[in-house]
Amino acid sequence: MRKLLLLLTGSLFFMAENTEAATQITTATVSGNWTLEGSPYYIHNDISVSYNNLLTIQPGVQVVFMGNYQMIVQGKLSAVGTMEQKITFRANDTTGWSNPALNTAGGWRGMVLLNSIGTSMNTPTLEYCIFKDMKNGSIQSSGENLYINQCEFYHNHTNGNVINLANFPSTGNAKLKFTNSVFHDNLAGGAMLFTLYADSTYVTNNKFYNNTNNASQGIYCNAAFADTSTGVLIFKNNELYNNTVTAGGAVVSCLQGGIVNIQNNKVHHNQTTFQGSVSVQSKKAVIEQNLIANNQQILGDGVFCGINDGGGGLHLLGQILMSDVPGKNEYTVRNNIIANNYSSTSGAAIWAQHCKATIINNTIMNNTVKDATGSAAVHGWGTYCRLKISNNIILNNKQNAIPADTVYNNFRYWGPEISFSKNLIDYLPTSSIIAGAQGINTNIYKPSAYLAAAPQGVGPAVNAVNANFSLTAASADCINKGSMAMNTYGTLDYLGNERVFEQLVDIGAIEYQKTTTDTSTALNTIAAEQYFKVYPNPTKGVLYLEYDAQLHKLVQADIFTITGQLVQQVSLKGGSTIDVNALAEGMYMMRLITDKQEIAYKKFIISK
Repeated sequence: MRKLLLLLTGSLFFMAENTEAATQITTATVSGNWTLEGSPYYIHNDISVSYNNLLTIQPGVQVVFMGNYQMIVQGKLSAVGTMEQKITFRANDTTGWSNPALNTAGGWRGMVLLNSIGTSMNTPTLEYCIFKDMKNGSIQSSGENLYINQCEFYHNHTNGNVINLANFPSTGNAKLKFTNSVFHDNLAGGAMLFTLYADSTYVTNNKFYNNTNNASQGIYCNAAFADTSTGVLIFKNNELYNNTVTAGGAVVSCLQGGIVNIQNNKVHHNQTTFQGSVSVQSKKAVIEQNLIANNQQILGDGVFCGINDGGGGLHLLGQILMSDVPGKNEYTVRNNIIANNYSSTSGAAIWAQHCKATIINNTIMNNTVKDATGSAAVHGWGTYCRLKISNNIILNNKQNAIPADTVYNNFRYWGPEISFSKNLIDYLPTSSIIAGAQGINTNIYKPSAYLAAAPQGVGPAVNAVNANFSLTAASADCINKGSMAMNTYGTLDYLGNERVFEQLVDIGAIEYQKTTTDTSTALNTIAAEQYFKVYPNPTKGVLYLEYDAQLHKLVQADIFTITGQLVQQVSLKGGSTIDVNALAEGMYMMRLITDKQEIAYKKFIISK
């Protein structure tokens, strides 16, 4: 018994000692491996990773800063955790974190990544990391390659930027990736996430929410060295909601220069002071397949700035040009849902100033503007502002001051050229409202598009996020009624369906798909197609479905010819195999329906 007691005592001592394991860092330079066994690592001073040295931080490690200290990486850093064991960077004491007067109290001062941090854009430098409690510091990088993946940033407070990715021209073709991360509940003076002078920037599959910004940029900001830059920004599949910008800037700000693609994002329930929730001032941009809804631009009474004033949803701003330069400030806005936004000035849905914009195949509904001097749908202004407005549904946009008015609600324009073609609009925009407008008589003027389940009411108080803006069988004024003259409507609609499903392009953001049984009450999701894989494609007779059955339960598959004829219906009930041997060779479209009435479309080919 005595021997057993000694063994148990020894085991308990080992357990207690392992629980209390910690490493005190008091040296100015660090390198080597920081292990879970040595965690937590308590940082008692500023630290750096010297040139030609590598610091590897293993999964599960806690890095705890004992004061307002900073980490500088001149050499190499690898901080790659796992989903189960994330690496955490935090402060030991957060007392005074929320008080800006206490400049250094309550947080650590962030991380500076210098030189060429990453050797490959396929390998993240920071992955499955948590960054919290920064105070007047940020994650800064001037390296040529930086890849951040599956990280979380929250409870950070700074007068600058929480993340500042600045790659100067001398570093060459810098590439930056920020993916699959969560960014929430931060307080910042500048941009929450900022990229500058990069050859290419990829911001995809992230969430930004509950952040507050009180300076001249927004939650995410991208800028180029000059307005002639050809750097590329891909901003795709992100969700941004409940963010507040209390000074200048938008929630998503794309400043001068560069080529921008803003695609398949959800931007909703944000509040700005100037500009809209999404602002573009780049050389060229395509804004497509986004949901921009329930955002508010609230400018204080008596405040007037001019070019930055309006645009509750989308703010398009060209440079102040002395001449109309080809290839500059050219924007395409297509296949978006822009609904239930508010502006205190004008352009509650879209504000376009000093730019050339093609606005095609969007659904613009239920947006509101404060008074009779503003437009609730589209505002265009400027000596070189040219707008082409085609194939859009523009309905039920209102002025709060005169909600019953049917003349001034939708448009305000002053510039050299504006043209309309084949839009469904709820009233006639007469030449007295838009002098010199072309194509006024080509539009369809009706009070309703008979959509599946559009929001029943105007303004940001009516939630449009889970609404269904799909056409129904009753949408005869929209189906096959769009203009084919401009080929800029894109290959896919808002939901990812093929843009021309039948003979002609439809009006609005969503192409009509339901040729037989109309499931128009279904809640369609943005890019639902990404959750389902169909193979082999082409097939000789059997299709297999690959998807996460715990998240999505398939109940039915409808198969159509490419001209829209229903040729086969399959009851799936969670199954993953579809026999198409009875169908002839050719191209087909398959509609997948889940038990939650989510819909995804997949194109496939039968080749026997």
